[in-house]
Amino acid sequence: MKHDLVTRIVGRVLVLLESADAPSDPEWDRCLGLLAEFRDDFSRVKVLVITAGGGPTPPQRRRLSAVTQEHSVHVAVVSDSMRVRFIVASAALFLREIATFRRAEIAMAYRHLGLDPAEQRAVEIAVQEMTDQLGSSRA
Repeated sequence: MKHDLVTRIVGRVLVLLESADAPSDPEWDRCLGLLAEFRDDFSRVKVLVITAGGGPTPPQRRRLSAVTQEHSVHVAVVSDSMRVRFIVASAALFLREIATFRRAEIAMAYRHLGLDPAEQRAVEIAVQEMTDQLGSSRA
């Protein structure tokens, strides 16, 4: 079965790989469940989003805000989509440590998250594995 959102925790990085479509509510809820595991100290997690243009719907963003409860979470969103930049701008209202990067700027996204070379490589391997689970509009 193909998905619009595939999530995985890789060390201290929560990786989200998204198609061009919005995630289903069950996919989004799984992602929020993984993020909520860090609720006692969000500084322990970094979030890397790689998307072909999909992103959470307004109700899904409200649920994200409820999970983070105005706490600081480091997030890097990697996409060439202008739609995604709009979504990131709206999420920045409650996620102050969020930044967006083009696909060609993934190294900058890694720096924003403070990932060391070993973490970067582990994330890259995970993204390759996760790609097979993603729908036809791949990230």
